[in-house]
Amino acid sequence: MTEPIAWLIATGAGMATLFCIYVLTRPMHTGFLKTWLRCVSMVTLLLPAPVPGHGSYYAPAFVVALFEAALQSDGEPAPALGLLAAGIATVTALAGGYFYWRRLVRSRTER
Repeated sequence: MTEPIAWLIATGAGMATLFCIYVLTRPMHTGFLKTWLRCVSMVTLLLPAPVPGHGSYYAPAFVVALFEAALQSDGEPAPALGLLAAGIATVTALAGGYFYWRRLVRSRTER
């Protein structure tokens, strides 16, 4: 299977999963938590990481981390886990900044 077709399948499955997460988080009243869960899910499912031993190929980082940790005797999940951590930290910073900015704008318009 070629890499673009595999990424189309992964993206389609990720979007279906994200739709389910969207539906499950709709009743939540906390805007930040709802947005954060949705964004972290998207980053976790779709963030690419290089496949060790196959330098020019990429796969979702969580898949690479799982396969390297569980199925390889000398696997190195650290690079993929590092990418996931960086992606989640970035999403957390962006979501926090957005909600902080929104709170500032809202408080200034209420004066």
